[in-house]
Amino acid sequence: MARARLLLLLVSTLTACKDPASEKLGDAIDDYDSERDSSRVALCLCPSALGYATEAECQDGLGDIGAAEKTCILDAFADHEQLGADYFACITPIESSYQDCLNDVFDCAPDWYVTCDETKDGEVASSCPTLPADVAAAYAACL
Repeated sequence: MARARLLLLLVSTLTACKDPASEKLGDAIDDYDSERDSSRVALCLCPSALGYATEAECQDGLGDIGAAEKTCILDAFADHEQLGADYFACITPIESSYQDCLNDVFDCAPDWYVTCDETKDGEVASSCPTLPADVAAAYAACL
């Protein structure tokens, strides 16, 4: 009985110590990853336009945000969790618009996606929080 109480106390303490900003950042990364996956699928409908032989090879090459990448991103935003949550909350709807753009201009011609890339990059630069250089570099290294 005492062991059960001790275990319950330990679980309660660990739950209470969770950093809400870090949890919010993790959720924001998951939301972004979902949109990014959809964009990756749209891009890979024309694997040869991106230099790949197959859709599967393309999707593997473009990669996803798996557990290791998410941990890396969380580490990159250590001490900047709220900035990270705000950044991902900003880029997620832009990624959704990017996917819409890809679907609208889809034709498998070389560089068919470039206009969408430029639009997305411009929206991120003009709308989303600017990341400190060290955070941006650490984040980029995760992908």
